[in-house]
Amino acid sequence: MRIKDEDALAWGNPADFLWPNTAPASITVGTRRSRLAWSFEDDAVRIEPVALWSTEAPHEFIFPGEHFGWTAWGGPSHWLRIIAADEHGEERELTEPPRNALKIFAAALLVPSYDEAICFAVDRPQSAHFQGATIRISISPGEPLWFGLATANEFESWWRLRQKKQASK
Repeated sequence: MRIKDEDALAWGNPADFLWPNTAPASITVGTRRSRLAWSFEDDAVRIEPVALWSTEAPHEFIFPGEHFGWTAWGGPSHWLRIIAADEHGEERELTEPPRNALKIFAAALLVPSYDEAICFAVDRPQSAHFQGATIRISISPGEPLWFGLATANEFESWWRLRQKKQASK
């Protein structure tokens, strides 16, 4: 994680095969007070800008980051599924990444030669912009973002589980 172009959190050696850099993803946050709450689940990481402390909004989460790229031996990564919100807030699946920002519920990036996709989910539609294998998601304070791994067959239940967890709170 990077804040103001400085490494704030980096993944260690277990991910070297996919992320050769010390900080494979970046996050842009406000310039004033900002706090992020992190939760680690069995199959996902939950990040939420804490509403009381995050006066600068929205927070923009960038995966894998503006100056980094996904690295894989099996070829270029591609978006397996993108679940977006239509003009009425209803779910619709996109066949390819959009050129302009739009509100999404979830997305899965497939890295060839790996069994699991890199997955992203929000509990309510949030603005996202896709550029190649990079995703930029804008999140308001108090809104969670999850990322994790799931197979193509498990993606649907993976992101639906995130909706259920938020709905039960």
